[in-house]
Amino acid sequence: MGRARTGEVISADRLTAAAADTLRAFRDDAYARGAIGEWQRALAILRYIDGEPVVDVADAFDVGRSTMNDWMRGYSREGLEGLRAAKPGRSTSRLSSSERVEFGAIVEAGRSLPVRRPDAGRTSSGSRGASSASP
Repeated sequence: MGRARTGEVISADRLTAAAADTLRAFRDDAYARGAIGEWQRALAILRYIDGEPVVDVADAFDVGRSTMNDWMRGYSREGLEGLRAAKPGRSTSRLSSSERVEFGAIVEAGRSLPVRRPDAGRTSSGSRGASSASP
C-alpha cells in the first residue's frame, strides 16, 4: 500500500476554502481557550492541507507519522469533533473483585492499628526522653 499524496487522506468536503476557514477559527478558539492539544491538531492539519508532507508536519510537532495520520482520519471522518480532546474517562480497576475485597480488608485492619507518630517520645527541646549521664 503506497502513501497518499498531500490532501488525499482528508475527504474532499474538508478541503474546501470554507472548511479551511472553519478550521482556522477552531484553531484560534482552541488557542484562546488554552486547549493546546486541539490547537496543535488543527494547526498540523492546516499545514498538511497547505501542502506540507506528513513526515515534516509530524516532525515539527514531535509526534509520529501514525499519530498525524490518526489526526487526519479523525478530521476527515468527524470534522472539528475529530480534533477535540477526548474527555478523560475513569480508568478501570486492575484488581479483580476478590482482590478488591481483600485489599479493603487490609485497609480496614490497618485503621485499627495504633498510629506511631515520628515525634513520639521527644521532649519539647527535640531530644528523646531524659538525658542519661555519660560514665
